[in-house]
Amino acid sequence: IFYLSQILYYVSLAVTKASILFLLLRIFPGDRVRLVIWGTQAFNLMLCLACVFAEIFACQPIDMAWHFMSPGYHGHCIDQLNLALSHGAINVALDVWMLILPVTQIWRLNMKWRKKFGITTMFCMGLL
Repeated sequence: IFYLSQILYYVSLAVTKASILFLLLRIFPGDRVRLVIWGTQAFNLMLCLACVFAEIFACQPIDMAWHFMSPGYHGHCIDQLNLALSHGAINVALDVWMLILPVTQIWRLNMKWRKKFGITTMFCMGLL
């Protein structure tokens, strides 16, 4: 069950981020920002695929993932902790990047700085 839940975790995280990025595509019409958002979408997809394949093929043979405690069963697995830590670090960086994207566009709007500051503060609450 843990094996499948790890794979579904990576997919659900990527789908959630893709949903937010598609929302940003609808909100911000500028060509430059749309190109950056599509690039972020591509990175998100590649990260998801890399993590899913790394999780699926982490053990050789593959069924070693659920037989690792069986006596007499031979095989090897990569260090799952390193995979989780690297994914976590990249994921946090992607979260911060996705927070910066709309904030840069908000500061370009023709509004009073207090309103811009309030909207930026609201977006930054997502860090909590």
